[in-house]
Amino acid sequence: MNEYSANLSVIVCAFFEFIIIAYIYGFNRFMEDIRMMLNRRSLEPYWFFTWCISGPIITLVKIEKQRFFLR
Repeated sequence: MNEYSANLSVIVCAFFEFIIIAYIYGFNRFMEDIRMMLNRRSLEPYWFFTWCISGPIITLVKIEKQRFFLR
């Protein structure tokens, strides 16, 4: 196992954080909260890509990779 990587439990928590913020709480509601705090909606396409698309995919790949190497 790679000693310079996060444990599987941390990566699973990160995956559920992506899912909760992007899909359960709602991406638009999250962006409105950011707009309220910063007085602008900054980098919305970037945040959509990272929170809704690439983040969950990368964490799932990492989880499967760790599960494969633990066998």
